[in-house]
Amino acid sequence: MRNIVFIRVLDGTEVFVPCLAENLSDDIFKVIENKYFDNDDFTSVWEFFIGDTISVQEQNGDLYAKKLIDSNIKDRSVFSLIFELVHSDGKLSLEKESTYSNEISTLRSESFASNYKRHPIIKRWLADN
Repeated sequence: MRNIVFIRVLDGTEVFVPCLAENLSDDIFKVIENKYFDNDDFTSVWEFFIGDTISVQEQNGDLYAKKLIDSNIKDRSVFSLIFELVHSDGKLSLEKESTYSNEISTLRSESFASNYKRHPIIKRWLADN
């Protein structure tokens, strides 16, 4: 069964965007369509992507994506780090820095090519850390 699931996006403010997801079981869904995602737009930082398996929570009759369960996206955990950095305005706790240590190395590497490296918060964080 297909449902609309709202996914959090940071684009200067926090918004929730409707995306199509397939119900796998109870509160587990796979994101299958996102009409609003633009791979070239580094200013909108998405919490979840097409192909991600997520858990959802119902609020006022709507479904909201809450947690990543699985993904087939290469370097997916680096994109989780990017979301955390933008959400926290570039301020990671020591615990998060430890949790994301491998992802931080990947993000800093020249071989990791992502438009998100052009996001002002990510650029500042890379320059300062």
